Amino acid sequence: MKKITIFAVLIAALMIVSCGSKKAASGSAMVIQKSAEAPARVNMKMMSDSASFDEAVVEEAEYGAANGQNADTINRKLVYTGNVTVQVSDLDQTEKSVRDWAAKYGGYVASSSFSDRNYYTMVKIPSQNFQFAMDEVSSFGSVKNRSISTEDVTEQYFDVSTRLETRKILRDRLQKYLSDAKDMKDLLAVESELNNVQSDVEVMEGQFRRLSDRIDYATVHLTAVLPYNSTEQGFIYPDMGSKMRELWSDTVNFLADFVMFILYVVIYGIPILALVAFLYWLCFGRIGLLRRFFKFLSKKKQ
Repeated sequence: MKKITIFAVLIAALMIVSCGSKKAASGSAMVIQKSAEAPARVNMKMMSDSASFDEAVVEEAEYGAANGQNADTINRKLVYTGNVTVQVSDLDQTEKSVRDWAAKYGGYVASSSFSDRNYYTMVKIPSQNFQFAMDEVSSFGSVKNRSISTEDVTEQYFDVSTRLETRKILRDRLQKYLSDAKDMKDLLAVESELNNVQSDVEVMEGQFRRLSDRIDYATVHLTAVLPYNSTEQGFIYPDMGSKMRELWSDTVNFLADFVMFILYVVIYGIPILALVAFLYWLCFGRIGLLRRFFKFLSKKKQ
């Protein structure tokens, strides 16, 4: 009886040990499986974050476009350009008056040039003062021409603004990925994409800055001219002597051109005609080499 009891206890102990080893093996397998699944979960998380970011970028662009459409109805972005031609009696005084006029309205002279009878300048005026400044151009002299054009760049403005903000968001996210990247391959890929995005941001910032400058400052093209037949030294009276000298000069120039034409004909035309006549005489004339050659071929065929 004791032997049977001892034998039963041994069998029970072996069964407990066997179950424990199976549980341990199962636990080890689960640990190994979880360890293998951990990187996959990390990669899936990064992919999920990336997908979420792409969706966020799209939503940001759509939100910016919607804001642009709303702003389009509230605050339109306009570029003003004025063109003025005035007749004045003193170009130097006009230049000084234009500079004072530009400073009065918060603007500046961007460029200018002089000739004997003309003065041209391009002036930048703050857009809010543009109309007031244009109303005062008659103070320079007699206005011969005056025009104003308006260009609506609202859509372009908000398009560039939205794309710029979107690229900045992408740049910030890539910078975060770059700081978190561990693998060299991922590091190089993120850095390359970041450089491309940064280049896009710089280009768009330049476009946005130039467009904003055009909106903030209107452009006025102003041309000042002296009266007909006058210079800075005063009015030039026409006289018969000057007209006769001008007529004589034109006649001499015409005769000189006619003589040059005749010389060209003699120097180049006659040799060319002589060469053509010689070739005709050689091929089809008295010698008639080509004529004889064709005649020979026709006889040979017969």
